[in-house]
Amino acid sequence: VTEGTFALSTLFELTLLSGSQSSAYLKVFGNQTAINRALNNSVFTPPLNGEFSYYLNLTVNDLGNSGAGNYSNGLDVLAYVNVTVDPVNDDPVLTIPGSQVRFEDNELLFNSSADSLLLLNVADVDVRLGLMTVNLTASPVANLTLRCGLDALTFLGGTSITDTWIQ
Repeated sequence: VTEGTFALSTLFELTLLSGSQSSAYLKVFGNQTAINRALNNSVFTPPLNGEFSYYLNLTVNDLGNSGAGNYSNGLDVLAYVNVTVDPVNDDPVLTIPGSQVRFEDNELLFNSSADSLLLLNVADVDVRLGLMTVNLTASPVANLTLRCGLDALTFLGGTSITDTWIQ
């Protein structure tokens, strides 16, 4: 396979010549019945979050068993199976700390360099370098302050970088 893994349903009565089960490549030797048994219910697994076209390449060599003549190297027949994997919309992942306690009039800084337990992070494998929206709200009423490269943000709501809610 071009990417991902392929696994035969069984290796019973087959000899694994190269590669391995559940890998991108494997080569087996055996009789026609054993090979067909292994191909029946075989599994292609695309790469995690893959969403492209993949090719399963299948090469069969008859090892010279052609019936007429002596073809010591046999004949190769090559076939391709095109597999298109459609994407699904994976949920975003939020990394947030547990409950926090602070004394009155002390700020709580969410910063990975200050304390790895106080990191706020969003991720979505579907977004890659695209855009996403995050809503921040302090409740009951308190101020939120963003300290980051603000040129990379667009404010859709709230009146400034310090507000009770920011979108």
